[in-house]
Amino acid sequence: ENSLAAEFLKPMAISLAYGILFATMITLILVPVIFRILADIRPKYQEARETVDLESADSVWV
Repeated sequence: ENSLAAEFLKPMAISLAYGILFATMITLILVPVIFRILADIRPKYQEARETVDLESADSVWV
């Protein structure tokens, strides 16, 4: 359609569609990947933290 309203609505519809597509991809791909990376890192961080806590606790009580 070549009406005046269509000239304004076409770009808005295209940007809205790409925005929804981009947000969906981030939600379905990027967020789970970040959670997986954090889940893999957390046990290593906890072990290091417990080791430091035990060492500092021994030195405090001595």
